[in-house]
Amino acid sequence: MVKLFTPIKDLRALWRGYGVTQCNFAVESIVNELAQVIDKDPIELRLLNMIKPGDLKDIFGIDGNEVITSSEMEKCLKQGREMIGWQPEQLSQSN
Repeated sequence: MVKLFTPIKDLRALWRGYGVTQCNFAVESIVNELAQVIDKDPIELRLLNMIKPGDLKDIFGIDGNEVITSSEMEKCLKQGREMIGWQPEQLSQSN
């Protein structure tokens, strides 16, 4: 028998978003690199390509007839950009 110590009392907590952080970091890093290659503001690139209300839910090839009814991603990106005072020129200064 192997004893395992974990500070997590409820192991079901591991399944909530487990590994998603690492995957999201990779995807977001690639989007940033793509924006740099095509000389586009990364926030604008995200705004152009994000899922919006009214879009079909066919991104996973499942339930393609279902329509996205709500998403606050556009509002979140725009508000975040405003709150930090984001300027596209910041990209060229960081290189």
